[in-house]
Amino acid sequence: MYAPTTLASARDFWTLRYTSVLEDGSLVVCERSLSGTQGGPSMPPVPHFVRAEMLPSGYLIRPCEGGGSIIHIVDHMDLEPWSVPEVLRPLYESSTVLAQKTTMAALRHLRQIAQEISCDVVLGWGRQPAALRTFSQRLSKGFNEAVNGFTDDGWSLMGSDGMDDVTVLINSSPSKL
Repeated sequence: MYAPTTLASARDFWTLRYTSVLEDGSLVVCERSLSGTQGGPSMPPVPHFVRAEMLPSGYLIRPCEGGGSIIHIVDHMDLEPWSVPEVLRPLYESSTVLAQKTTMAALRHLRQIAQEISCDVVLGWGRQPAALRTFSQRLSKGFNEAVNGFTDDGWSLMGSDGMDDVTVLINSSPSKL
């Protein structure tokens, strides 16, 4: 989700991501929006959000000899600028703003990870930042799997009796226990 300002509706995305590691150790991540017209699953827009489109995008992370990496990034999005007041449109049309809000934040995170790996920084409770990050990623992965809730993955909807209820899905498949 993306929201450069609170004066207009935030954007949501329905995307498919493909990740692959090449023989030379490079990491390739490709992503684009899904739509019902492509034969894939469709998802209605989230209430109070505007469905934006991620055009073919992604990045390539190539390792360098002696350490470090070269990162090539392509962010290509249509944030539906027609739906915001004219004075705000530059925020939704500018790739510079998008890069500052999302891509640069991701690069700062990658730099922090590299610094953590190269140094022996210890946080409170005697834990390494990398160990905390791994734990965080496991929690996030479990949360994301739960949010997706596809029946093909073993998720089933528990009954609800009204529109204001919280939707609860359970997964009792052996691989999830």
